[in-house]
Amino acid sequence: GALNLVLTALNSTKRQVNSDSTLTNSNFFGNSAVSQGGALSSNGDVVLTNNTMSGNSAKQGSDVAALSGTATAKDNSFSNAGIYVADGAKLKSNDGSLILTCPEGKEAFKEGTAPSIAFECRSPSPKDPTQIKYNSTPAIIGGIVGGVVLLLVIALIAFLLYKRIRKQREMIRRNQLSEMDLINFDLGDAKNAVINFDEFKNLKQIGSG
Repeated sequence: GALNLVLTALNSTKRQVNSDSTLTNSNFFGNSAVSQGGALSSNGDVVLTNNTMSGNSAKQGSDVAALSGTATAKDNSFSNAGIYVADGAKLKSNDGSLILTCPEGKEAFKEGTAPSIAFECRSPSPKDPTQIKYNSTPAIIGGIVGGVVLLLVIALIAFLLYKRIRKQREMIRRNQLSEMDLINFDLGDAKNAVINFDEFKNLKQIGSG
């Protein structure tokens, strides 16, 4: 028969289930796996109800890895893109906003409406209306914003360098002017207007009138 496992512990470690199991009202924090399912990996049917998973890590499925059978999720809190669904496995949920990760070369598909939505990973089929097209707008906006910020930083650096070089050139020009040898200037006729006071040294007063 089927194995029905109900967990109510406040803090649970990673579990691997291989038959029909039920996980209810459990918290999975800070667990890790080398390959799949940081908090939980399932082989066979499993029902997840009112669980919270965060801070878990794994190469595929930081929270849950559904490797075979059907994983049914109701009223759970998962990390963003924390669910991995292997080829041939299925995920059923009442939450249509879940983001799946799939095996390489596979894409996520979604069928049905809440509260019975079925997810699975299959070969890409762009014309299939059930294939999920995850919104890439945030990533595009992030790239644009990052590019604009980079350009502004480059422009600011260039402006500061320009001011620095201009200041250095102005200082060099001022130093050159202050160090000029005035002897090299040809005063020309202006020299005749200068009074040579040495010529008045031997003059004597003869009288006054």
